[in-house]
Amino acid sequence: MSRLLYFFLLLFFTDFAYTQIRLQPNQIVTAPSPTLRENFGTSVAVTDRYALVGAYRKQTGSGVTTGAAYLYERVGSAWQLLKELIPADAQSGDGFGFSVDLTNDYALIGAWGSGVDGRGAAYLFHRNEGGDNNWGEVQKLQADNISANDRFGYSVALEDNRALIGAYQKGQTDDAGFPLFNTGAAYLFEQNSNGRWTEIAQFFAPDFAEDDNFGISVDLENRYVLIGADGKNSGAGAVYLFENQSDSDWMFLQKLEASNPKTNSFFGWSLNINFERIAIGAFGEDEQTGAVYIFNRNMDNQWQQTQRLSVESADDAFGISVNMYTDYLLIGAHQRVNEMTNEASGAAYLFLEDSEQQWQPLQTIQPWDTAAEDGFGISLALTEQHALIGAWKKSLGADAQVEAGAAYFFDAVIINTTAVNEVATTTLYPNPCHHELYLSTTESLPFQIINAMGQVVHSGIYASKSITVHTLPAGFYYLKIANRAIPFLKVDE
Repeated sequence: MSRLLYFFLLLFFTDFAYTQIRLQPNQIVTAPSPTLRENFGTSVAVTDRYALVGAYRKQTGSGVTTGAAYLYERVGSAWQLLKELIPADAQSGDGFGFSVDLTNDYALIGAWGSGVDGRGAAYLFHRNEGGDNNWGEVQKLQADNISANDRFGYSVALEDNRALIGAYQKGQTDDAGFPLFNTGAAYLFEQNSNGRWTEIAQFFAPDFAEDDNFGISVDLENRYVLIGADGKNSGAGAVYLFENQSDSDWMFLQKLEASNPKTNSFFGWSLNINFERIAIGAFGEDEQTGAVYIFNRNMDNQWQQTQRLSVESADDAFGISVNMYTDYLLIGAHQRVNEMTNEASGAAYLFLEDSEQQWQPLQTIQPWDTAAEDGFGISLALTEQHALIGAWKKSLGADAQVEAGAAYFFDAVIINTTAVNEVATTTLYPNPCHHELYLSTTESLPFQIINAMGQVVHSGIYASKSITVHTLPAGFYYLKIANRAIPFLKVDE
């Protein structure tokens, strides 16, 4: 019996696990004029209408490496480049675009190397500054106590009229007055009634120590501020949670750590807070196998670890990036091996929270075109309709475009939970089939038909109608719908 035949016989008796479902991109974008090692895709953000991609080593002007960010707008079913964003005072080594965040009105972009001494900055662009949908620069943000090599802008987060910015190399002094390097800090800005953004709070770890890297990652939601310190305790890492008590009073609430802290895990490198749930990445855990830790708030306003997620595959760097939307969690693993090519090109994993508040694997996102060291999954963002994932070291063919980078758009990643539950018991008939396929579900869901080579040969929306397959050659296929892959056999009459 051939290996291919054995595989498809096995396929018929096995309901696919999430690791075998490969969601493919709807669109791949690169910088308009890709250049050597510009690292397009280092950072990404997306809303229902706009998307932002950072290229922090982009050469602008006369070959000066200032960095840039690229703004896209959703027009119909495609993403169109709207504008290249570069600050008015751009200089070599700014690192502009290393971090980004986005709403439908503002873009916040970090430039951790800004200034001759590397103190850093962050820049705000507004949608209608300089004209309708012009996205002009409105303000440069820097901390009141900024100093050389603070790396202000290494991480950024934006929510409504507030911006949180990390400066992980900010120094402190100990009780004896001796300097402590890289303890870190974070700063909160708020837009006032005059439209200006002003600093309203500074954050430091209450137990700060040298090389904590407090501020390496930041996020905020409603009354909470979340700040990562991945260097804490020899790289075991920690995350600090602060709560707003009044307009100007922020109180340290809790220090979050992994249940079994390990050196060089870098717990806190990535983080996200969403609907009072926290996901924290520790990409270095177990020699860069990586893990993501979930924390939930209890009735006493304490946050407890409720789950540890991992794919348990060496050197994946699972957890290098995390992002949640409602009941969905997207996790990057930028060193994951592509099972089709056997190259470490990267992947992303989508999880769904069930009724017991446990996160279950839903599907893998791993494009077929990725190659070794693309770094797919280094950055990611998720909304109801779209996912955007960066591949910051993707080479585009020419020697002059090595590690130019790319970003991948995926549509319909998030699907109705009720539909997922119904599809779990859905059957496909007739099987084998000649002309048409039917499903025992009334849900409207996107589907793909994938052949033996892993290629998508048909796709559409199933809406209680038949799926026409008579044009397909005879052979084995599977129908991918919701979180399932259902095998079937197409035969000629």
